[in-house]
Amino acid sequence: MAALETSSAGRSRAVVIGASLAGMSAARALCDHFARVTVVERDRLDGAEEFRPGVPQARQVHALLRGGSDSFERLCPGLEAQLVARGARSGAASAKPRVGRWCSRAAFSAGSASC
Repeated sequence: MAALETSSAGRSRAVVIGASLAGMSAARALCDHFARVTVVERDRLDGAEEFRPGVPQARQVHALLRGGSDSFERLCPGLEAQLVARGARSGAASAKPRVGRWCSRAAFSAGSASC
């Protein structure tokens, strides 16, 4: 969720609630349009590589398909390389969930990153 404050001089400040992937992406996109962007998050963000209490799904496997990876790369050039350097796997998706079953790689061939 993003809240915008506009002064008579134009766009000066944006506030984003939550430092999730969506929140941080919104904050990055807003940086191009506002002088100041503030992210409000209840969990401590000190750079430690540990699971955050407010993100119970953090312990689950995550996958990012090529379209999402390309979008993040436009916002943050070099992000995919950084993720791979920290242990994410990059390459062709081997399977895609589809209504309770999995389809073959031949039926769905797109790049992905997972961690």
